[in-house]
Amino acid sequence: MTIKRNDRQKLRSEYPRLLFHGLRSVQLMAAMAVFGIMAYFMYDLHSEHYPIPGIFVALLAISVVTIVVQLVTMAFYACTYLSPKFNVILNAGIAVLWAIGVGLLSFALKNTLNKACDIKTWATESGVLICHDYKILWVCTLIALVLTILALGLDIYADIRGKRGIYVLPGSDKSAFDMEFVRPQEIRKSGCQV
Repeated sequence: MTIKRNDRQKLRSEYPRLLFHGLRSVQLMAAMAVFGIMAYFMYDLHSEHYPIPGIFVALLAISVVTIVVQLVTMAFYACTYLSPKFNVILNAGIAVLWAIGVGLLSFALKNTLNKACDIKTWATESGVLICHDYKILWVCTLIALVLTILALGLDIYADIRGKRGIYVLPGSDKSAFDMEFVRPQEIRKSGCQV
């Protein structure tokens, strides 16, 4: 299957180019950071024969879905046309997933997020490093959520911008074209002055 190249003169994107690419690049980097941290944690836990928490699996899945959606929509944007309505649906779904992920992670790490990452609290250097890693994970997850919400707002803006200037004939005006033209002679015969 071949994808036809977009003829840029016929089909222009409604997205502001710099904002669109900048936002998507940072969103992709945040998802990749969450993916990397989750992969590292899961590998470390698996090698030490500890059970892997469900929240880790959920965050890994959310980051993978985000990365795949970003890559697919980049291909659409580059090769054919990226519909803002289609992207609204994708980003809304991803935003819901990130919101669930942030909520679950915040609930699981509520005690860790409130404490300082120092030897006095965590007793060992590895405990301090894990504390820092958890806080970095939480921040990256929150950034991914915020960026996905911003991308959703940009999609809505692009959709509205794409409809700007389109005139839709109201229902009451459609009947105006169906009326027969009244000639001035017929008006004079009826007793009216022209």
